[in-house]
Amino acid sequence: MSEHSPQDDVYKLITKLQKIKKVFFYNILSISLLSVLINLKWITNIEILTDFLNIINLILLVGFSILSLTIDNFLQPKALELTRNDFFDNAFNRKFIEGESSKNYFTNDEIEYGTYKMAVNLYENCFFTFNIGETMFRKRLNPVIVLVIILLILAFWGYKNVPISIPILQAFLSIYFLGGLVRLYRFNENNCIYLDRLKSLFSDSNLRRDVDNKTPEIIKLYCDYESNKAWSLIKIDSKLFDQLNEDLSNKWNKIKEKYSIQSSKS
Repeated sequence: MSEHSPQDDVYKLITKLQKIKKVFFYNILSISLLSVLINLKWITNIEILTDFLNIINLILLVGFSILSLTIDNFLQPKALELTRNDFFDNAFNRKFIEGESSKNYFTNDEIEYGTYKMAVNLYENCFFTFNIGETMFRKRLNPVIVLVIILLILAFWGYKNVPISIPILQAFLSIYFLGGLVRLYRFNENNCIYLDRLKSLFSDSNLRRDVDNKTPEIIKLYCDYESNKAWSLIKIDSKLFDQLNEDLSNKWNKIKEKYSIQSSKS
């Protein structure tokens, strides 16, 4: 199990800020719903309360936007850069990381440095990312299904007769629900393709001896994998990683046995 990786601190900060973003999002949604109810004239002193809620909503929207811009344009790219640098340090025995490199992040220390180890590390990364991503998708699917049912009920009654339907629809279409689910689905679908290509690559028993001829394919696979992470901005759930790590590690070791992934000295 990983003891340390250079990107840990950045991802911990991203996780904290994403939690704050989530709180902002649900408060914005709650204020939107409350504003609709107020406009139904169920509450006295409507103008004063409406102005107050608008101010709070504006502050939350600004805060939400600042957090999104900070995470997407500064923290996430920095974390990905550190991850890439550490990947090459481990595969080729370089020192792109200024500080301490990862410890036990990869489990292929017995393999000599070089392109073959790069391919093995990529296979391990893609295997873990795909399986954890699939579990994340299944967990996020449930609230979307609930919202779909609610929206179908509202459609049956008629949106005009249910004023709170518009804020609910906005929530459904947001990045936290449908938008985020579609992005995660595409992310996982691409990783599935890369995983299949890696399986095919390692099915060649001569891969280690013929790795120089396979270098362009390995580099392209790595670039595709990293590009998929970069556009999607998907952050792997650290709690799920901890829960699944032992089981996935055992499965990874079996994959290494199946494809005879080992040191050339073995």
